Amino acid sequence: MLHQVPFRRIAVAIAFSPRREAVLFEAAHLRELYDAELILIHIGEKQENKLVQLDALIDDYKIPHDKVHICWGKGLPAQKIVEICRHEQVDLLVAGALRKENLLNFYLGSVARYITMHAPCSVLIFTEPSRKVRRFQQIIVSARPEPVRPLTLYHAARLARKEKAQQLQIIREVEPLWSFSSVPAPPSERTVVAETEAIEEIFSGIKTKKLNLNISITSAREGHALKYIAQKQQADLLVLSAPQTHWPLVDRWIHRELHYLLSDLPTNLLLIKENKHVH
Repeated sequence: MLHQVPFRRIAVAIAFSPRREAVLFEAAHLRELYDAELILIHIGEKQENKLVQLDALIDDYKIPHDKVHICWGKGLPAQKIVEICRHEQVDLLVAGALRKENLLNFYLGSVARYITMHAPCSVLIFTEPSRKVRRFQQIIVSARPEPVRPLTLYHAARLARKEKAQQLQIIREVEPLWSFSSVPAPPSERTVVAETEAIEEIFSGIKTKKLNLNISITSAREGHALKYIAQKQQADLLVLSAPQTHWPLVDRWIHRELHYLLSDLPTNLLLIKENKHVH
């Protein structure tokens, strides 16, 4: 599983607005990083004037035309985007968050929240997409124990190497039996040793050369330590495992950290989901 080449097909839902065009620029940067194919998804009628606009954006962002594929769809935007991602065997879907009114916080709109939970691929949510290249320098990844954890750590390390990140911090939240504090606290020494060894064993099979890797084991309610540390260290990317089942109530319980973070995003968010398709 750890030897697969990730993100060969990157998709982005495109609309003709400055913010959506900035999301396209971010997706184009990722396409270049991974030498991937870029799939542009537009929900609406296929029209000549839209094609002209898309061609202009493709040229403006210097995206090779042989690396771009445009998909048109009709219907409910969220469901159609997910359907196209499944049909096109997308590895990574790029989207944008919304800013809360009169606040500096971000949240997911109904479309973004739906695709986050239902997309058949990994999803990257940008809180403040930009038309300027801004590399991810401070990356935090959740190391909660679950079957997909090795894949999540692998993707985080691979992206950190490609971006030449200053630091990749691995956070393992150990939820205490009785705690109502959102501030991280140190767990027992025995727990720290056991959890650190488990994470180091996973990284023994992942390339970490030239990575500034830091492992932290903390005691806090799931999601709270991640948010606290991300804000304190001004992280520019948070990496989590995405829900892997089709049982919403089960996912909501198992991935409490994710639902807590989605309501108030502290930074850009990358959700890793295991792909079932083979290119």
